[in-house]
Amino acid sequence: MRGLKADLHVHTTFSKDGKTSPAEAVKRAKAVGLGCIALTDHNATGAAAEAGEGDVIVIPGIEVTAKEGHIIVLGVGEPIPKGLGALEVCDRARSAGAVVIIPHPYRWITGVGEKAARAIPSNAMEGINGRSMQGDNVRSVELCADLKRPTVGGSDAHVPEEIGVAYTNLSDNCQTVDGVLDAIRKGKCAPGGTSVTMGNAFKRTIRNFNAYLNRGGRRL
Repeated sequence: MRGLKADLHVHTTFSKDGKTSPAEAVKRAKAVGLGCIALTDHNATGAAAEAGEGDVIVIPGIEVTAKEGHIIVLGVGEPIPKGLGALEVCDRARSAGAVVIIPHPYRWITGVGEKAARAIPSNAMEGINGRSMQGDNVRSVELCADLKRPTVGGSDAHVPEEIGVAYTNLSDNCQTVDGVLDAIRKGKCAPGGTSVTMGNAFKRTIRNFNAYLNRGGRRL
């Protein structure tokens, strides 16, 4: 699939656990050959406004912590409150003309799980997440195929070096944010990239679980 290469799941310093400034994210994206990134911070918007202008399309987005788990909304400028049900998140996103993506559905703690993923009327679902293990990504791709749901990829980057390790190939040579969102809605997309290794996944799981306990069992 030829066209635009986009990383649709990138965190910046607008996320409590993000280590990349918005401007640095754009610089890294260009360096690794991406034409587009979506800045999807945890329950926060604003990063896109600080990303600056350049050759990379920057999509304003958010990763909302819904009751069921994480949900990505692309093309939204204002935050959607955390703690809402997934259907209400979708309703608010659609009212704003945004695109809804279910990220890493099989991830422990933050994934919505298969039952909810089947029920949530998302525009697309993440098939490849750069921070998920291969087995989970394979199951995600299979679920997308079963649901006939457009499938995307995203790095879930929290540090600059992770940007672009997983990505979305868009068949349309999109030139604008609206063009990218429309291509996702039409299913003119396919995931690419790599999964995390088991060793790195284990280390990250231990860190994330300790952070989860330190937050009193609350999701980001």
